Amino acid sequence: MVYVGVGVNPVLGMCGTHHDLIRFRIIWSSSVAESIKDRMERRTAGLVTHPDYAQTIDDTGTMNEPGMAMRLRTLRNNTRLPMRYRQLEELGNGTFGHVYKALDYDSGKHMAVKVIFRKPGQTNKSWAKMHREVKNLDHTNHKHIIGLIWSQDWDTPKAEIFLSLKHGNLGDLARQHRQDSRDQIVALCNTMFFHMLQALDYLQYNGLIHRDVKPDNILYTLNQGVYEFCLGDFGVSSTIHCAKTFSGTTAYMAPEVAFHKTQTPKVDVSSLYATILSVLNEGCYNDMDMNEQLANYPVVQDTILRIAADKTKADLYPLRFMAAQDPVQRASAAQMLCLLFQGVGLTTPRHKVTPIKTET
Repeated sequence: MVYVGVGVNPVLGMCGTHHDLIRFRIIWSSSVAESIKDRMERRTAGLVTHPDYAQTIDDTGTMNEPGMAMRLRTLRNNTRLPMRYRQLEELGNGTFGHVYKALDYDSGKHMAVKVIFRKPGQTNKSWAKMHREVKNLDHTNHKHIIGLIWSQDWDTPKAEIFLSLKHGNLGDLARQHRQDSRDQIVALCNTMFFHMLQALDYLQYNGLIHRDVKPDNILYTLNQGVYEFCLGDFGVSSTIHCAKTFSGTTAYMAPEVAFHKTQTPKVDVSSLYATILSVLNEGCYNDMDMNEQLANYPVVQDTILRIAADKTKADLYPLRFMAAQDPVQRASAAQMLCLLFQGVGLTTPRHKVTPIKTET
């Protein structure tokens, strides 16, 4: 399948080594061209001319099969064609760049494109490090880790990273559900927790650390009432042997990161525990958007340790092993999967997972 529109892919070819033995040129009549242009503009602006013709679903689909994108852009000599896309709307922005919803001209699918600008004075080593982090994602293949479709232009001051498009992030979702009952929020949190443990176990088994697990970096899709969560934004990720720098977000930072100590994949487990507190609106994470205490790491750590030790919090007490200050004593994602989910979703071989010492 290929996207065809006015001024986009006007020539189609087939057969032969270069798929150009037979070629067709599409000529649009002015009335059809204007009609398509008008429809696209209305869809982009979110306008509907008549309720009978209102669009109820995104009928262009999303790019969720990175392997297919590779095949579309890989020629017989293994060279790759650049991504051609139409930018639709901004989805977010931050320290590392801007994220947009985009339409892939060659597949007709929606995707997310993250545009990263090289900062003035940024060293070649730092820029190469960012490229390496994207390559880390390129080698992952897990249903709960966002799929990389493509990246390009690393030899310019503006790199583009193309990712599968999701419906939103956990931070926004949690805020939308603030008025739900505790049981409803816990159920949502349990689903996210199960999926993220699988993602973190996969990363650890493959020698990777995310280093910035937090609600805004956990993405979701909602299909027929069922949530699927995946870990995204690997902006500060690293391999285990390279993880030494101060990275992440204070409110979700593991002690060894905050105090510049040796980092292991268990930093992500600590951050996931803090993420759960945020979703459940616990302690200083209550109304976190307005709580300046979250920038104060001692306050954050005190909250985490106090809640972890509180036996009256029935839905949180079983997770206390994730909150240990000493990473040696802290549970791994694989251990938590075995403890709470009978090992379902493990990447680490079960015989390599040591049991957690459950006495307090």
